[in-house]
Amino acid sequence: MNIDLLEVGLILITLAWLVQLGFMLRKDRKIQKAFVGLYVVGVALLAVNAFLSGSLSHALLQTVSMAAALLVLFVLLGKKG
Repeated sequence: MNIDLLEVGLILITLAWLVQLGFMLRKDRKIQKAFVGLYVVGVALLAVNAFLSGSLSHALLQTVSMAAALLVLFVLLGKKG
């Protein structure tokens, strides 16, 4: 079985959403650091895969998405409480 970066990235993004859903079902409506962290790593893998595949427009768009998520993560990490 050969798993590529695209598949791993999509698996991590799916796990991120399942983590967030789990917290929300327990009535915790805050954005979870674990969600954002998994999402960032997943999108980073998608961006690397797109770059290696020669799809620079996809790589750029995924990098922008990753940067936005990283900003959210930095804000969450900076919050007290």
